[in-house]
Order: sequence, then C-alpha cells, then structure tokens
Amino acid sequence: MDNKIYFNLFKKKDTAIVGLYTHDAWLMPPNTATIRGKAALMKDFQDTYNAGQVLGVKFSTIDIYGNNGEFITEIGNWQVFGSDGKVIDKGKYLKLWKNTVNGWKIYRDVFNSDQERLKSNK
Repeated sequence: MDNKIYFNLFKKKDTAIVGLYTHDAWLMPPNTATIRGKAALMKDFQDTYNAGQVLGVKFSTIDIYGNNGEFITEIGNWQVFGSDGKVIDKGKYLKLWKNTVNGWKIYRDVFNSDQERLKSNK
C-alpha cells in the first residue's frame, strides 16, 4: 500500500496502474457511474491519459484502519494537477484495500470533490 507507486504510474501515463486494483475492483468517481472490473478501469485510465488535461494526482492519507487482515480502509484527501501543474480539483477519498495472494490491492475506491456544488438559477 504505497501511494507513491500510484503517483509514479499516473505521471508516466502507465496503464500498469490497473494492476494496483483487484480483478473485481470498483472505482466510484464523482458525477459518473461506477467503473467495475479491470477492463473498465483500463478504459477509464486510458481515456484520462489520452485527454491530456491531468498531469498527476496526489493522495494525503489521514487514517488507516482494518479488521482481521483481509481488508484495510484508507481515508484521506486528494488533489488533481492540470497540464500546467496547478491544482484543478481536490477532495476526499476512501479506499478499501484487500489482502490478495498478490499482496494488497485496491478493492473499492471512492472519491468526492470539494468544489462547490453548482447552484440552480432559482
């Protein structure tokens, strides 16, 4: 469970980042449907890389706790950096890590933006 590996793979636009997730992982980003399984994760990361608007990401862990060694929960804050290196979004996340035969993998990944919600014109 080393977020530096995630950062480095993302920065290199390396689809090997999908290997950090379990085969049945869920990615639950804001304002879109849940992305389920490695094939869907691969497409999502490729689409993100190809769009060229995001240079990198950063996670700051606040707390980690677990139960019997099968799962560990990580809570923290995240930032996304645009192609100019400036923060373009930030928020909070919760990751559920699963202990697999191949080591700790991300099983569930949910994050929300701290940007103010759009207000209706009433």
